[in-house]
Amino acid sequence: IAGINAMNLAKTPIGDSLRLVAEDLAGASGQKVVILVTDGEETCGGDPEREIQALRAPGIDVRINIVGFDVDDAALKATFQRWASEGGGAYFNASNAAELDSAVTAALRAPFRVLDVNGTEVATGVVNGDPISLPAGTYTVEV
Repeated sequence: IAGINAMNLAKTPIGDSLRLVAEDLAGASGQKVVILVTDGEETCGGDPEREIQALRAPGIDVRINIVGFDVDDAALKATFQRWASEGGGAYFNASNAAELDSAVTAALRAPFRVLDVNGTEVATGVVNGDPISLPAGTYTVEV
């Protein structure tokens, strides 16, 4: 990534990039994490939401996290949050280089969920993330 030069007013082909992810992951086994780092909206006529749905439809074990870099538009952030949720992932916001580093690091962390004795999800988090508090009891943790 260090070799990439940011260009002002460049086109942002988010949909096409996501469409090519399936080829990049072909033959890879186990859970996969895709981290989409973007500073703006889709500007090349693609449909990122459709591409996320298509990527997950055949049962590929993939989680899509989105890092918005210097994104000020609240509606665009909400769109990225929705896309990440549909991709089984999360949205992370960054407004400077230090926050970008932290956001990408967080996007790489494995998620977990905590289930009670009935199998009901009672909490979620990420490995090595913020601690969660639960009342004393018996739980199952799925990473």
